Amino acid sequence: MTRLAEHFVSRRQFLRSTALAGGALADRVGARLVLIGALVAAGGGYGWFGFVHHPLQAFLAIAIAGFGNGAFLPAQSATIAALAGQERRHGAYAVQRAADNLGIGLGATVGGAISISSDPTTFTLLSLLDGATSLL
Repeated sequence: MTRLAEHFVSRRQFLRSTALAGGALADRVGARLVLIGALVAAGGGYGWFGFVHHPLQAFLAIAIAGFGNGAFLPAQSATIAALAGQERRHGAYAVQRAADNLGIGLGATVGGAISISSDPTTFTLLSLLDGATSLL
């Protein structure tokens, strides 16, 4: 397995291990606070990834982003449940899933258009844009 694949597997593991803690934390301190902290962590991790020059730096950037994503998911679900009434909850979750899928598709398309393999600065720009969109 390549180093990059190892890092992305690590990100998924950080995401999974943090989701349970993120849900418990959202119950204790509130979903809004956890959402804000998770988005800042994810944005920081993704933004830092553009300045990585060593495998350990990549691992730490992916860990921070993974922790942010993991804490975000349960807090997002709790926020949707709180904002949408019981009768509108199914529709709200459907819109959330559709928006997630749209973001994945558009993100790959825009990222592919920005990224030029012969110019490494485009990867830095792409990482900064990814981090910035987490903060919006």
